[in-house]
Amino acid sequence: MKINIFCLLALILLLFNNIASYSQSDTIINNLYDKVFYQKLNADIFPGAWREIKKGVETAEKNNCDVYVLELNTYGGEVSTADSIRTKILNANIPTIVWINDNAASAGALISISCDSIYMAKSAKIGASTVVNSLTGEGAIDKYQSYMRATFRATAEAKNRNPDIAEAMVDQDVEVEGIIEAGKTLTFTTSEAIKHNYCNAEINSRTELLKRINAEKAEVVMYEKSTLDSLIGWLMKPAISGMLITIILGGIYLELKTPGIGVGTLFAVCGAVLYFAPYYLEGLAENWEILIFFIGVLLLIVEIFLIPGFGIFGVAGITLIVGSLTFAMLDNDFFDLTNVADGKFSSSLFTVLVSTLLSMVLLILLGGTILKSNAFKRFELSEVQDSNEGYTVAVKEEAALVGETAIAITDLRISGRVKVKNKIFDVITTGEYIEEGTEVVLEKYQGRYFIVSKKA
Repeated sequence: MKINIFCLLALILLLFNNIASYSQSDTIINNLYDKVFYQKLNADIFPGAWREIKKGVETAEKNNCDVYVLELNTYGGEVSTADSIRTKILNANIPTIVWINDNAASAGALISISCDSIYMAKSAKIGASTVVNSLTGEGAIDKYQSYMRATFRATAEAKNRNPDIAEAMVDQDVEVEGIIEAGKTLTFTTSEAIKHNYCNAEINSRTELLKRINAEKAEVVMYEKSTLDSLIGWLMKPAISGMLITIILGGIYLELKTPGIGVGTLFAVCGAVLYFAPYYLEGLAENWEILIFFIGVLLLIVEIFLIPGFGIFGVAGITLIVGSLTFAMLDNDFFDLTNVADGKFSSSLFTVLVSTLLSMVLLILLGGTILKSNAFKRFELSEVQDSNEGYTVAVKEEAALVGETAIAITDLRISGRVKVKNKIFDVITTGEYIEEGTEVVLEKYQGRYFIVSKKA
């Protein structure tokens, strides 16, 4: 009799252990939900997507929703952004469900396995999460692959899914017996995902999904993406941020080439506003980051116009400009990167440096053409005030020197100084670099500066 009692106790403990080992994804479908928050994400995983998911999860919690549902279709995107979304979902205070209606590739797979339950449409796929270089399309170095492997394993373990399978989605060298051999990156179809506990069931419509989770009569709160949300998300895409950096630097260049408040200033200011505004509204860019950007611009102007050559002011100006543009993308507390996802700093810095380099190349190749184009001349004052029409012109002494030959007494890096008839003047070149000691021609007097070119 005692033996039977012990056997019964052992059986009860074993049963209890099996029940406890079920993931939350196995149990929440038995609950009855009165209020469901429903959000769609049909886009690449970039900062705009992080903004939407963050806002969606927080809105669901604030409105006391019983469950958060994400309808997902994505081919992937930034690793750092996906990691931020993963963390937000893992830390949600309510159950989370993802319905993959087509694709959950790469970063999308990480987001999916961070949810309590995964449902997939009949033709959906999940996996193929190898980290790749965004420029070359080739696999990233092992440092990043290793981080991604660990992230996938940790996420799978947190939701009681097989971590080896999650790792095989990232690393083609991982072999999972009976599922995938080494040399291939794992991607599951819906039926395969169901078989290996990476999908709860095949679901082919929202109605079917709500019925599956016993919420067909629940109040469904839909996430409404505003026009501002769409605009901010678009402006925060790395490609658009890079383009705005090019506009900012191009505007500064044009203004330095044509002194005075004009089209260059307009381009630079508009580019800066469109660049910083979305990050500022998202709480990423702070006042100090915007301030050091303008300090950097001022230092660059001082270096060019007041201290000809290129020294500490120029280096400091460029460093501050690049630094401000980079840190504006990051959730940092005055250079403290504690809350910044791994790899986010390097990807932001990479975006800024590539955009800066591209700007320099384009300006060197096209700068002279732009300044001489008919489109640009429309922004210049070209009307002639003829004395025959009653206008009088006060001809300055400097204007009388136009056409004279001068000697460069500093290197002319856009700007510098020359000497003519024992007098020294500030000058700007027509785009070429001219070494100290070279003869130049004073082509035009504009404001306080001569426009010069190398003497033929």
